[in-house]
Amino acid sequence: MTAERGGAPYLKRMKITSFGAFANKVAGPFTPHLNVVFGENEAGKSTLASFAGGVLFGWEEARGVRNTYKPRNAERAGSLFFAPRPEEGDALPDEGAPVPAPASGAESGAPASDPDNELVLSRVRNADGLQGPAELVDDIDRETFQTMFSLTADELRSLRNTTDMTAKLLTAGSGTGASPAHALVEVQARLAEYTSKAAGIEHSITRLTAEQDDLRAQMAQAADETERYKAQDKEFHELAPQRAQLLARLDALNASIEELAAQRASLEKLDAQRDQLRRQRDSLREDEAALA
Repeated sequence: MTAERGGAPYLKRMKITSFGAFANKVAGPFTPHLNVVFGENEAGKSTLASFAGGVLFGWEEARGVRNTYKPRNAERAGSLFFAPRPEEGDALPDEGAPVPAPASGAESGAPASDPDNELVLSRVRNADGLQGPAELVDDIDRETFQTMFSLTADELRSLRNTTDMTAKLLTAGSGTGASPAHALVEVQARLAEYTSKAAGIEHSITRLTAEQDDLRAQMAQAADETERYKAQDKEFHELAPQRAQLLARLDALNASIEELAAQRASLEKLDAQRDQLRRQRDSLREDEAALA
């Protein structure tokens, strides 16, 4: 979201209505760019980080023995106050100035009016969702927030070298969306996958090359079959005149066969008449012999 002056708003202060062991506590003011929170063990540093992430992205549900900072007799609730980022050359907020709490009687989920044009994001129950200008977090998710913008001492200790730590701190302070060092690790991991010869990696260059060679062989075979079919089709077209002549001869032969069949029927009829006449002649001769 673009603020009215100076660019994207920054987190100025937190109002913890009830979260973990804290109730009606205010933390801040914070300033643009990088903020470092330090203190003794159990002072509440991790609680502040978890509270900010919970307001923005929802309270964590209970899983096993993980601490979800849910008070015994209250709902987790609180607000984050964002101020417009000062323009270049403007004086930064006075870090030693006291931070006023929201107006008394205001609901924990409702934005409070502010003369400095502060923007308020609040949350009580996850089911009610984020209250306030939710477009402030449209371009960030929980994982990016936890790994880039809310760095704990454990997160910094987990980094492998000074370059990674510096990249994380610079990224968190500048507000960019990715760590160059981690991006390099991701690129190297992907390159290792692409150059792997393992059969299980479908997108490796070796496997894709083999599939490409197989497809080329299939295409060559299909091209040979196409040429063969073309040759056959050409031969069929060349034999078309001969086929027409043979069909004409076949028709003439069929007509001759029909004519011969008719003549044969006539001959068979004449043979029958001849046999009948011969029998009549023989009968007449017998009658003549008897009369003689």
